Amino acid sequence: MNGKITIFEKDEKIRLIIGESLTDAGLEDTCFIGDMADYQQSGALVYLCDDESAISGDTEIAAGNVFVKPLRMGRLIDRIKQLHAGQAPGHKEAFLKVGAYELDPLNNLLLRGEDDTIRLTEKETAILRLLHDHKGQTLARQKLLDEVWGYAKNVETHTLETHIYRLRQKIEDDAGEPKILLTEESGYRLEG
Repeated sequence: MNGKITIFEKDEKIRLIIGESLTDAGLEDTCFIGDMADYQQSGALVYLCDDESAISGDTEIAAGNVFVKPLRMGRLIDRIKQLHAGQAPGHKEAFLKVGAYELDPLNNLLLRGEDDTIRLTEKETAILRLLHDHKGQTLARQKLLDEVWGYAKNVETHTLETHIYRLRQKIEDDAGEPKILLTEESGYRLEG
């Protein structure tokens, strides 16, 4: 991508937190974080706000680049990575194939055709993304818990099983006979 990604945030404390998160993700050199008053056109624009109506009509910010608080840092980092890689939401490269669906990870959606859209939770999206990254391989339950829930070490496997159950209700033709999201002795596997 040409130029740095500009992230608008009026609160200096939040700007510092975002900066630390970008550094942790290895993205510190890809972004300029500032207030609208500091704006200099460079690359893509990302705007953090309390209310979408706060965006003035004279800025050219794509809808996928507007984040309404409370901010979910994981979604912001994912969006920065996609922008940095030149993938915008709506571009097929940003979508992941999951069975007969396409996963739109930024918007937590599964899409099949024009009229079939399924809304996912952030955890469901994270599970599908991780399984997609290891498609055809069985991922241990503990690996999924560690990667999706991160620091929450007190999360138990029944939490994961509940999310898997709900995902199957959404993506399988027959959740009792899954063909996409499979259970193995040692964990879970994504097929198709």
